[in-house]
Amino acid sequence: MYEYVAEIRIPLSDANTLLEQICRPIAGLCHSVPAKDRARILKFDGGHAVVQVAGSGLICLVAAENILTLLGIRTVLETRLFKLSNSKPQWIHGGDRG
Repeated sequence: MYEYVAEIRIPLSDANTLLEQICRPIAGLCHSVPAKDRARILKFDGGHAVVQVAGSGLICLVAAENILTLLGIRTVLETRLFKLSNSKPQWIHGGDRG
């Protein structure tokens, strides 16, 4: 289990299409990107991000072993989200879960 966690919920009208538009460019930075139903798991060194279609939007969950990795993964996702939705997401931090 990772020590640091952040989550965001993004209301979107076409979440299924945006799931692919968010994950496809980031995939080159990951070790792997397994797909599970309507979710993608982006696996990085020291952490991962789960991007999942939920209702009429997306849920992004980032978990990492340290704060720098968490912020790095979060920034990569945030950059893609901003390019696609033109809004800055507000993250909810789980903080230290140790």
